[in-house]
Amino acid sequence: MFGKLIRFTLGIGIGAGIGVATAMLLAPASGEDTRTSVQDRLAEIGDNYRRAQLEKEQEMRAKWEAEIDLDGQREREEKHDKARAAR
Repeated sequence: MFGKLIRFTLGIGIGAGIGVATAMLLAPASGEDTRTSVQDRLAEIGDNYRRAQLEKEQEMRAKWEAEIDLDGQREREEKHDKARAAR
């Protein structure tokens, strides 16, 4: 079972390497232009990832703070109800 998985993974890796090498050799731009383009694209992907991560973090923090606020409100209402019932 694992032998097939390892061969399959190795085949994908070799195929990807051949594809990258072929693309680099046949690319219409020079090596320096291609490297710059790839670096720019990777930086853009990283920026998008960090932006999405920050947005999700802010969303989760807002939900958490809203839940804490609701819990506090419930506790205040329960205390108020108990005080009213004690009268």
